[in-house]
Amino acid sequence: GNETWADGSAELDYGIDITNADTYRVYMRRYHANPGGGNNSCIIGLDGSEIVEFDNSPLPQNEWVWTTHNAQVYLSAASHTFHIRRKENGYRIDRIVITTDTSWSPSGTGPAESSRGGGGGNSAPSANAGSDDSITLPSVATLDGTVTDDGLPDPPASVTTTWSKTAGPGTVTFGDSSAVDTTAGFSTAGTYVLQLEADDGDLTDTDTVQIVVAAASTAFQESGGTVVMECENYDDNDTSSDGSPWENDTSYGGYVGTGHMTAPSSGGSKSWSTGAALTYDIDFTTAGTYYIWVRRYADRAQENEAFVGLDSTQIGDVFDDYNGSYDQWYWQEHGTVVYISSGSHQFNLRRREKQYGVDRIILTDDGGYTPSGNGPAESSRQ
Repeated sequence: GNETWADGSAELDYGIDITNADTYRVYMRRYHANPGGGNNSCIIGLDGSEIVEFDNSPLPQNEWVWTTHNAQVYLSAASHTFHIRRKENGYRIDRIVITTDTSWSPSGTGPAESSRGGGGGNSAPSANAGSDDSITLPSVATLDGTVTDDGLPDPPASVTTTWSKTAGPGTVTFGDSSAVDTTAGFSTAGTYVLQLEADDGDLTDTDTVQIVVAAASTAFQESGGTVVMECENYDDNDTSSDGSPWENDTSYGGYVGTGHMTAPSSGGSKSWSTGAALTYDIDFTTAGTYYIWVRRYADRAQENEAFVGLDSTQIGDVFDDYNGSYDQWYWQEHGTVVYISSGSHQFNLRRREKQYGVDRIILTDDGGYTPSGNGPAESSRQ
């Protein structure tokens, strides 16, 4: 038949969100095959009202073509509904373009389909990867993501989530890369950026989180109120302003382990701030007052002093200065105790006089303990 808008014939409706108010031109990619000019038109409308009887052009036939029929309509910045109603039998439509550019006309299959969102249509899901974090190996990071969605499109009426690494020096192993809340393990230290993607089958959203991964601790582990260190197993050997570092040495026989450390042989006496410095990283679980013992070697009164400290702060006065037990390994206690809290600390041993030999260090909270011989086994590192 030949219908009118008022007849309320079969109708297609399309929800549109307009952000730029303007006059728009309507194009449709249509097909008709009646050589007599029959099935070649429809009726278009907006928000329940007719715009115009569209097309009614007899040519071309039997092919898909774009036509506009100079159809124009003013659209405000709001949500609208575009209507196509039947006018003649057999009129076929493939695509619709509404544009403010009156100098442009589509060709071929036209531009890509516009995205959907808002206005009652499908909105993209929202992904939140959570807060930035920092860990120390071998710990894993706990990822606390959040994803929200409007349930569209339906089907599938569900959201697929995926975690992935977008930056970082090593491999990331996810506990479950498809779970919003999961864990991430790292093969090496460094700064990583992890991405959470949410996909509702039509639209996607992504968010990232930064994880700073510190290298595994290699600190000596205090246990039961005691920590024991071979002096050659230092974490840092800094020359300071001394000019030379402590020497990894084997010249004083009777040492324990692979060798001992000897203060630089050149220069005169140094101060706490200028002497070459050995540093030992220690993790303490037992807080308390600690006594300091060093297995040392001195060959005369002018070479029998050093400094000790904690976290770069000197403890008491000079260490040792005992005029006796020369030319042998001897356990010397510092005259000043130090309170050490639980946590990570650094023990400092700095040169005072040259050629002072040190073999082992013991920090203990047992005030009645005196080491003998080689002393206890070296503490473990983690």
